[in-house]
Amino acid sequence: MNLNKFTVKSQEALQNAQEIASSYGNQLIEPEHMLAALVQDPQGTVVPVLEKLGVNLGYLKIKVNDALSRLPKVSGASIASQSLSPGMGRLIEAAQKQAEDLHDEYLSTEHLLLAIVSSQEGTAGKLPKRSTRRWRVTAAI
Repeated sequence: MNLNKFTVKSQEALQNAQEIASSYGNQLIEPEHMLAALVQDPQGTVVPVLEKLGVNLGYLKIKVNDALSRLPKVSGASIASQSLSPGMGRLIEAAQKQAEDLHDEYLSTEHLLLAIVSSQEGTAGKLPKRSTRRWRVTAAI
C-alpha cells in the first residue's frame, strides 16, 4: 500500500478509521471502520454523494456504530498494535482497482466508497444500501 498514491482526504480517512478502531478496542482495522470514518467527515465528498443518493445518514451512522460494537475487542488495544484486517486489505486493493479503472492517478475517498459498496463480504457494503430505497453509486459520482 503506497500512501503517496492516496489523496489527503483518503489518508485522513485511513487515519480516522485507525482511531475509530482504537476507540472501540479493536485490534484489526476493518471496512466498517473505514465506512465510519467516511460518513463522519462532513467536509468530505462521501457525505454529499450519499445524501444525493437518498441515504438516511442518521440511520446509517447508527447501523455503522452497531456493527462496530459487534466487532471483537481486545483489552489495551492501542494504535501501535493495530493492523489492517484481510478484508480491509481487499477493500484497499478494490479501491485501487476502481481508481485505475477510472484512470485516476490517486486513490480518493470516492474510490473507497465504491469499493465498500461493491464488496460482497462483511456488513460494511450492505449498510449504505439498506439506508436508502434507490442505489446507483456510479450515477452519483
